[in-house]
Amino acid sequence: MVSGGGALGIVEVEGMTAALAVADTMAKAAPVALSGPATIGDGLVDWFVHGSIAAVEEAVAVVDRTHAGALRSVTVIGRPDPMVVEIFVAAGRPDGEANREEGWLLR
Repeated sequence: MVSGGGALGIVEVEGMTAALAVADTMAKAAPVALSGPATIGDGLVDWFVHGSIAAVEEAVAVVDRTHAGALRSVTVIGRPDPMVVEIFVAAGRPDGEANREEGWLLR
């Protein structure tokens, strides 16, 4: 769960192909949930990764080691404000809406 003791990570890469590889790496590296991709413009793509602080940090660290050339920016926020989670995780959903009942925020 992101709110409370969880974390929110944002990973920005150049290109959709790199975004796919990064998402696969994060999903395999740690027990995290992903939302996105969010296309930013100029070929930039963001993934939002959420889970426990340790899991999000591990997923981001593995991506940093294995896909450093494609990364533009990475950040991890421990115990983010619930409003921040709603805004940014919803931005990465295909329908643009966060839905707790579907478990989108709860992994």
